[in-house]
Amino acid sequence: MVVFYRALQVVGVAGVIACLVLALQATPLLGAEWNRARLLYGLAGALPALALIAIGEIGCTVRRLRIVLARIDKGLGS
Repeated sequence: MVVFYRALQVVGVAGVIACLVLALQATPLLGAEWNRARLLYGLAGALPALALIAIGEIGCTVRRLRIVLARIDKGLGS
């Protein structure tokens, strides 16, 4: 299951990078001129990508907590 969460994070990072490139293309750095629509589209697309990263981290944290709680439960002899 950890592989699934790590895959979510990888897809999220790739999405953030793609959105940052799109946003940079809306500036004079990588584009011809300022393009407000492309900048907004690129930055708005970064939000779901960041959510994927967060979901992956939450999943990994829950898994670690379950392991710790199982060890505590086993240590108490229940």
